[in-house]
Amino acid sequence: MHKALRILFFFLFTLFAYVQLNDVDPWLWVSGYMLIGLTSLLSLFITPKRFVFMGLFGIYGIWTITILPEFINWLSLGMPSIVGEMKAESPYIEFAREFFGLLICGLVNFYLMKTQKSIKSL
Repeated sequence: MHKALRILFFFLFTLFAYVQLNDVDPWLWVSGYMLIGLTSLLSLFITPKRFVFMGLFGIYGIWTITILPEFINWLSLGMPSIVGEMKAESPYIEFAREFFGLLICGLVNFYLMKTQKSIKSL
């Protein structure tokens, strides 16, 4: 199951990266999503050192903190829908989506780190 999830994560984050190609700053988001996607794939073949996962936590953690004020603003607005089209009058949509994207990256990184030993024993 851990191997299948790693393969799924690789394909999902590759898809996430592809969708970011039309973003204002695609290099940032494509690399961010591909980083965790490739980590998922590579962890099938090698055992990354703990500092790799901790480094990813640092990257995604700092990145999330930079978006946190806008996420808090979205919360203070009563959490309006973020599934609509992005417009100039509702910039919170992009920030909320970015926050959740980074949160997902962090959670997947945590999963990869915690299950790394069990995948090598399969």
